[in-house]
Amino acid sequence: MLNLTEYVGRPTITPNLSPEERVTYLTREIELIKELLEDYDDIKWIYEALLEYTVALAALEEREAEPDERRDLQHWLGKLRALDPMRSGRWNDVEAAYGLRRRPSTASA
Repeated sequence: MLNLTEYVGRPTITPNLSPEERVTYLTREIELIKELLEDYDDIKWIYEALLEYTVALAALEEREAEPDERRDLQHWLGKLRALDPMRSGRWNDVEAAYGLRRRPSTASA
């Protein structure tokens, strides 16, 4: 996927795709991967791909993740934590790298 999204100044497998075509391709891939969840909601690789592709899409469009994307990212990360608890440190790192740390809520007294 990095060959598709990080193409500036590097060899790529898709040298002739415009940035818009790259966004279209990545968006389509995300939708296809989401469809896999209908039958395979217990496969961690699907959630990892969704995390990576969604973050790559935002980066390609040079923007932050939108609120609905952030909700999805947090949900997928929660599923990864449940499916693969032995790698909790990795999921903490992913959470930090993608800026998904939940801020503690301040309760009014």
